[in-house]
Amino acid sequence: MDDPDAPMGTWVHWVVFNIHVTDVIEENTVPGTQGINDFRKLEYGGPCPPSGTHRYFFKL
Repeated sequence: MDDPDAPMGTWVHWVVFNIHVTDVIEENTVPGTQGINDFRKLEYGGPCPPSGTHRYFFKL
């Protein structure tokens, strides 16, 4: 998930890949392999934008 409207350019909040096909993803589980985001962490970093319009994109 990324925010192309971040002040310093596109900011990546979450990278996850190798997501297996399933009908249900259990709560508090990671559905695949996580990559490093722009917080320099292997996890989801929720949005907390400054004022103004921000769009968030999920790429599948």
